Amino acid sequence: MIPILRKDLRRLWPHAALFWLLLALSAWLDPAYSGRMFAEEFRPLTVILVLACGSLIVNVIQQDAIPGDSHYWLTRPIPRGTLLASKGMFIALCVMLPVVLAQLIVYLALGLPLGEHAAALLAREAFFAAFLVLPVAALAAVTRNIGQSILILVLLAVAIFAIGASEIVKFAVPVEMSFSTLSALAAALLTAGAAAVLGIQYARRDTFRSAAAAAASALLITLVVHSRPPARPTPAEVLLQLMPPDQTGPSAPLLSFEFPVRFDGVPAGLDITVEDFSLGIGEANGPRPSLLRPFDATIRREADGRARLTVLRGQEALYNHLAAADLHFHAEMTLVLSRPGLTLPGPGKQGIVVPGFGRCVEGSVSSGLAVACYSPWPRTSLALESKRIANPP
Repeated sequence: MIPILRKDLRRLWPHAALFWLLLALSAWLDPAYSGRMFAEEFRPLTVILVLACGSLIVNVIQQDAIPGDSHYWLTRPIPRGTLLASKGMFIALCVMLPVVLAQLIVYLALGLPLGEHAAALLAREAFFAAFLVLPVAALAAVTRNIGQSILILVLLAVAIFAIGASEIVKFAVPVEMSFSTLSALAAALLTAGAAAVLGIQYARRDTFRSAAAAAASALLITLVVHSRPPARPTPAEVLLQLMPPDQTGPSAPLLSFEFPVRFDGVPAGLDITVEDFSLGIGEANGPRPSLLRPFDATIRREADGRARLTVLRGQEALYNHLAAADLHFHAEMTLVLSRPGLTLPGPGKQGIVVPGFGRCVEGSVSSGLAVACYSPWPRTSLALESKRIANPP
């Protein structure tokens, strides 16, 4: 096993070094934690990094290809289990370990507690292995060279697209699954399918059966991916009433509108916030504006269900209607009910660690974000609310 590993390292170290360089460059340019918000150079780099990783795995597997009868390792003979172990050791040392180290360095640079985010790191590595490393290794095991691998990959992608676009998937998978359940099931199926392909190929050198197992796994995963999403729960009924204007309380920020409102039906212990707000202003008895402009809006709750809806800088919409004596407001908004979370200071340029989530920093003007956040979890969410109405999130 060690001589085969040394041979692969000697032949493929330039390829591995290129992958490591791209990995370091992607960590440096990643807009999630580098401060380069939505860096244009990062998007093609991500694709190049995936291609470099995949081609490295294909090359190391096909250094001692399984299909064919003219390979030197057949006449030694070298046990196929030893051959598979040496390839796995190469992938672990040259692919998996550098990715783990890069992510650990990022965690340390962000100031994330490693103990609190160890599960996130393991989850990322598990999904990385399931969705990239193992499927590519299985593909390389049933092909003789990288040209065949690319051809099979293209044909497989076309077949999966054709199946997904057909009417079959509408009747084949009636099960409703959430995104997290779907992702975990797809990862498990990919892992099982790739393991079956590698096991058959390295145990029996049966390319036909290995390819059949790969095709069956691809078909099953395609059907699972097209399962129906879970039905949305019936939303709670909350009544919003516009109240008569009053002069009590603090005045609205400059160039902003403020409306006294009342909420009925909000469960106890929940906050209500504005997710989206669009406003249009038209003349009295005139048609409803066809286009509503988005604005920032906040809700400040008071006692007995009363609240104040503040439309920040909403008076800018009045500039084209200064001559009109009577105006009608038309608005659409999305409200969110949530449980109160942590109260933390503003992130600032240095950022702040949000327990159980990740790190948030003050956004840049060019990105259009007031706060930019990074989480090591594969899928998570975070709601932000600022108590300073004059400076909304």
